[in-house]
Amino acid sequence: MIEFLSLSNVSLWSSRDPRWGRIAEGSGEDAYLGSQIAKVMVKGYQGNDLAKNNTIMACVKHFALYGAVEGGREYNTVDMSRIRMYQDYLPPYHAAVDAGVG
Repeated sequence: MIEFLSLSNVSLWSSRDPRWGRIAEGSGEDAYLGSQIAKVMVKGYQGNDLAKNNTIMACVKHFALYGAVEGGREYNTVDMSRIRMYQDYLPPYHAAVDAGVG
């Protein structure tokens, strides 16, 4: 018997420049809020037991600093300092991993 694994994405990017055209796809610019949303999305998709047929494995999506573009343009200048990375962009990814993302 062949079993297929269903995945659903948890889009975790945060954008801090409202001119970027994809800002509505993320969970906002606040790292705490993004972390809380990431946790509940993982738990909502995966539940407590992935063997149940009403659950689906969550998958973290997009590179962590993808939404860090400045000036509202894709592939523009990006501040990738360690402080900004750890303070503003990585907390939602950390929260998703702590919540057990697949």
